[in-house]
Amino acid sequence: MAANLRLTDRPGEHVKIASALTLSALVALGLAGCSFSASTTLTVKNSEIAETAGKAFQQLWETDQIPAVDCGDGTSELKDGVTLECTAIDPLDGTSYPAEVVLKNVKGADYTVSVTHGDPEVKGQIDQQSDAPTVTAADLAALAASALSGEYGYEPEVTCGNGDIPLIVEDSYECIATLDDGKEYTAVVTITTVTETNYDIAVKVDGTPAG
Repeated sequence: MAANLRLTDRPGEHVKIASALTLSALVALGLAGCSFSASTTLTVKNSEIAETAGKAFQQLWETDQIPAVDCGDGTSELKDGVTLECTAIDPLDGTSYPAEVVLKNVKGADYTVSVTHGDPEVKGQIDQQSDAPTVTAADLAALAASALSGEYGYEPEVTCGNGDIPLIVEDSYECIATLDDGKEYTAVVTITTVTETNYDIAVKVDGTPAG
């Protein structure tokens, strides 16, 4: 069986390669003096089209190995113009390309595939940082009061609001420290280090009462 082949080494150009099937288009049966006929449309497995397309891409990309081509499962009608959306993989670096495979020159069970490909498929990627550990505002206030005890000789009353506070290094939070003069001062609490089991802070109290 003859096969027509046109090759090109320019990406995106059509490459045609011939293949063949052994199928019957017309069935004629005869039983007990009666006769009838039935016709059917020829079909070809997508996997077989993919194999033929792989040989075309081998010529297009000038590779020693036949590129893998995936055209999905199922079958396709064997007629001119049938187009399959496939994926071709470059055997050199594993890059995936969206590929279009078109059936042409269908003559009975013989057909030609014409292949083209688009730009490499780029898989989407997004980086998502895990949530920072948190402590309650009350726990942060208690640690701040303990840190200030070294400076004042006693633990002032410190409040840092309500809720949870994320432990992010270099983030700062405004708290209120009540000193022994009964006045409230703004205390800025900064997260300095965070480990798997602990965290450290630095506390700076304004020299003038808040408000």
